[in-house]
Amino acid sequence: MQKNVLEAYPSLDIKAYAVWFNMVFLDDRSRCPGDALPDHRVTHYWDEEKLVGRWYSNRFGRPGQTAWDLYFLYAAGADSLASQDSILAWGAPVISRGPDLRKAVAALAEARAGR
Repeated sequence: MQKNVLEAYPSLDIKAYAVWFNMVFLDDRSRCPGDALPDHRVTHYWDEEKLVGRWYSNRFGRPGQTAWDLYFLYAAGADSLASQDSILAWGAPVISRGPDLRKAVAALAEARAGR
């Protein structure tokens, strides 16, 4: 995400939120975010209780589970994260779906440039 999206569009007016939590044995608050996603447009959160992951799972089809390693791209001015109409793109896992995210961000950048 850092190299293929944020660095590729350094002047694109976007906000990114990275929510970190312990999901696998190497995850640890002291290691996150480390140097991952150092872009100034990214705000990092640690979610000890995995509330965000559970909320997304419940909202988008996997009740009782915890969603992780995914992205959502929302339209500007989205009034609610729960509004599926505001989602421009989403996918998981981020690593393998990174090209899809980059395409969606490229389309967003192109649309904004064409205004």
